[in-house]
Amino acid sequence: MDAVVTTNDIEIDEETTGDDLTNVPYDPAQVKVDYKPFSIFQVMRKIRLGEIDLHPDFQRRLVWDKTRQSRLVESILINIPLPAFYL
Repeated sequence: MDAVVTTNDIEIDEETTGDDLTNVPYDPAQVKVDYKPFSIFQVMRKIRLGEIDLHPDFQRRLVWDKTRQSRLVESILINIPLPAFYL
C-alpha cells in the first residue's frame, strides 16, 4: 500500500522559512564559482604563489595512504583525466 502525503500532513516551522541568513557562516554572494580546466603546472604555480591555501580551517585530515597518492601521480603522468576538484 502506497502512502499518500498531502499538504495537510506537512508541518512548517515558521522560524526556518524566509530569507533568514543569520545562521549562514559566509556570505553566499561572495562565493566565486568558476569552471575552467587547469593543468598540473598551473595548479602547482598557484600553490607556490600562495593563491591556493592548502591548510584552511575546514581542511579534513589526511585520508589517502601512500598507495592511493602514488596512483594519483601515476594517473597524472599517463594523462588520465582527473575528476573535478575544488580549489
